[in-house]
Amino acid sequence: MREVPRRLGLSLRAARYHLDALEADGAVVTKRSGRFVRYFAPGTHSASEREAICAAKVAGSRAVVEALSAGGELPFAALARRSGLSNGSLAWHLHALLRASVVVVRASGRYGLADRGAAAMALALHRPTTGAALEDAAREIFDGPR
Repeated sequence: MREVPRRLGLSLRAARYHLDALEADGAVVTKRSGRFVRYFAPGTHSASEREAICAAKVAGSRAVVEALSAGGELPFAALARRSGLSNGSLAWHLHALLRASVVVVRASGRYGLADRGAAAMALALHRPTTGAALEDAAREIFDGPR
């Protein structure tokens, strides 16, 4: 959200007003992800692609998606090793990714990607945001080292 007024030379309040109006008119599609809101042009991405993009912008979630992209379906312990996340951080990110339908859990207890193509696109084109990286760092401080 803060990038829009910065690029357009608007106040945050003015940008929010106009984005809300564009959303109401269907000129933009919003995706809320935690405390972040992402804006998309209508028809540019499927729902699963929007979810994957949001995941790719958060360092911890990105680590999970990268691990599952490289390793296929993995049990929790292997996913923790491959992602480098602490068990607490991994559980938190898995919960968010499951809720967003980016990750699925199989009957075998293994975790996998719901849409490998959307995940590959998101990883290739999007990087974590600074705010999300700071949240992940704080979570790691309280959960323990990776």
